[in-house]
Amino acid sequence: MAGIARHGRAASTALIVAAVLAILVTATDAWACPMCKAALGSSGRNHGDWVGGFFWSILFMLSMPFLILGGLSAYMYSLVRQARRTAAQRDETLPGDRRKAEEPMRVS
Repeated sequence: MAGIARHGRAASTALIVAAVLAILVTATDAWACPMCKAALGSSGRNHGDWVGGFFWSILFMLSMPFLILGGLSAYMYSLVRQARRTAAQRDETLPGDRRKAEEPMRVS
């Protein structure tokens, strides 16, 4: 049993080390983006559209995780509502549905 625990710990440690190395390898590319924006902003009036483009692209990239998570959450919510509606039509109870679980049993 102890061997299994050590193997799991070694695998998780290796995964963490791999993630940190991946971040460190790609960090230089990520640090270059703000420098490009600063260089474009200080080079003159003709690059003002580029700075605006950077602004909107950053806002777009920052909004994507929220839009994706919100879309997936709405989809899951609609699936749960549809399952509950179907179960109500069949007069079945779903796990975790307290309304029908609290009703007393009917004896015919």
